[in-house]
Amino acid sequence: MIGTANMDETTHSFSPKVLDRAFTIEFDDPDLTSFASGSIVNSGETFAELAQIVIRQTNAISVLEARAISQDLFEHIAALLAEIQDILSPAGIKFGYRTRDAILMYLHFWRELNLSGIVSGYAALDFCILQKILPKISGSGEGLSEALTSLAAWLKSRGSIQSAASGVEADFAGALERSHQKVNRMAALLDLDGATRFWGA
Repeated sequence: MIGTANMDETTHSFSPKVLDRAFTIEFDDPDLTSFASGSIVNSGETFAELAQIVIRQTNAISVLEARAISQDLFEHIAALLAEIQDILSPAGIKFGYRTRDAILMYLHFWRELNLSGIVSGYAALDFCILQKILPKISGSGEGLSEALTSLAAWLKSRGSIQSAASGVEADFAGALERSHQKVNRMAALLDLDGATRFWGA
């Protein structure tokens, strides 16, 4: 299911329960010089191909099924998520199994569908952090400021291990730039206003 929502001063933020169950994509930088062409694109063949992929009987439908195929990936990504959790926990920000499992399934299918030619592993991980973890961050205080500073440093440091990485680590070694930029904007908002949020930062 796909839906849209406005996030401004007239609306309430998504509850943690919603964020646990959905990937959120923020459209916060519209191109005001672009206009719809009005032409109709025939995408029937593309959708038919996608439908066949979605309904394949061999698709893993649970984390346990996917883990049997992608154990090395699961162990590596779970360790990275644990590092993020350790950074955010002192500020009272935590995420659980549902968030972890959604990210693991996302990256499992990234690998299974051989999408590395479209998006690198570390870019896919970057999207996961941006869409599943960062929306949970909001609040005020010195503890949150320190957590955001530490998280920004961790996200940036991922780029420096690229040359030494091998195997599954090499797939996910790279700067997590989208998430890094977002965390920096959230930290700047915290410094400016005394409180921060994901939306609109």
